[in-house]
Amino acid sequence: MHVCFKVNGVTLGMLLASDFWIYLVTGFIAQLIGSLLGMGYGMVSSAVLLTLGIAPAVASASANTASFVTTTVASWFHHKAGNVDKKTLFFLAIPGVIGSVFGALFVSHAPIPFIKPFIGTYLIVVSLIIIRKSFVKYEPQEIPVSHLVPLGLIGGAFGSIGGGGWGPLVNSHLVANGQSPRLSIGSSNAAKCFTTFAAAATFAVVLKSCNVAAIVGLMLGGLVAAPIAAYACKRMPQTALMVSMAVLLMCISGKILHESFFSTKPAIALKSIMPTR
Repeated sequence: MHVCFKVNGVTLGMLLASDFWIYLVTGFIAQLIGSLLGMGYGMVSSAVLLTLGIAPAVASASANTASFVTTTVASWFHHKAGNVDKKTLFFLAIPGVIGSVFGALFVSHAPIPFIKPFIGTYLIVVSLIIIRKSFVKYEPQEIPVSHLVPLGLIGGAFGSIGGGGWGPLVNSHLVANGQSPRLSIGSSNAAKCFTTFAAAATFAVVLKSCNVAAIVGLMLGGLVAAPIAAYACKRMPQTALMVSMAVLLMCISGKILHESFFSTKPAIALKSIMPTR
């Protein structure tokens, strides 16, 4: 039985229900992938929550809330490992917060079937660029502010709209344009702390409901995985990191395109499936 309930009145029995352990394992796997490769947390966690019968709006809100906590911890370990570039973090985080709020408000009121094919196609092209660069020696380049600000805005918006667009869009763009994969992953993870908080807060105001068991399970599983992934990111060879990133990116883009062209479910706004009480 899957119950979406308000925070008040939650019992220990509710948290320790059978699905809680699924949330726990999902949080561990999603955070391990997300922190190690800079993308995939939203796709993995949201997909599992939806499979378990949780409404899309509540699944997105729950995943964003849990992601804020786990990403914050993961970012601290990335910082300690030297994986964070402060300039990239600053100029991604501020516009990212603005984009996240607008994205959450937009998706709460409007269907978005026309956006996904463009995102999927873009991610495939970027994944091919990353694969090509992974086998060519190049000097890591500094990404100009003129790229970081609009990238943060767009990444934040699509992160809220798609329930997992920040990493694929932002991190892949940074790597494809010459930034070190290690710094791209660490910096985008750190900036995601702020964007997920903005998205979670906006969803909380709009939806006024969440699945506490899912949040706690995803959060605890992610907290265990965060230090492991940050350490592995620093030690993993650059070529292996870039190829793994590109393969995951292709999987994400394939899923997006499949849903865009072959899904039989009608596009609906999150506002239409909000809890009524």
